Amino acid sequence: MVKIPGMDDLKKMGTGLIDSAKSVKIGEMVDKLKSGIESTVVSKKSVVPQSSEAVKKLFEGLYAELDLLKAEQTKMANSVKKIQDQLVELANAFDAMSSQSEEKK
Repeated sequence: MVKIPGMDDLKKMGTGLIDSAKSVKIGEMVDKLKSGIESTVVSKKSVVPQSSEAVKKLFEGLYAELDLLKAEQTKMANSVKKIQDQLVELANAFDAMSSQSEEKK
């Protein structure tokens, strides 16, 4: 048999998640990660040797993969930030619902 949590339990869980996120400061970590990625990848100029066609193609392939990796890491950082914002909204919704239920008592 599965126990369905009540509103108070859900509020405690949401508040706990928000408190954890605030204490760890996820938003700041995401911003630092994003700026670090951008500064290391964007500022570097591609250096491709011109001596051998095979080596040149390998370097071009490596730089293309680095660009893909940078794009994926940026997406991940943005996703973490979005989840953090949604947790804040969820906690605010629980607070509002809790306030309404306490007013009815």
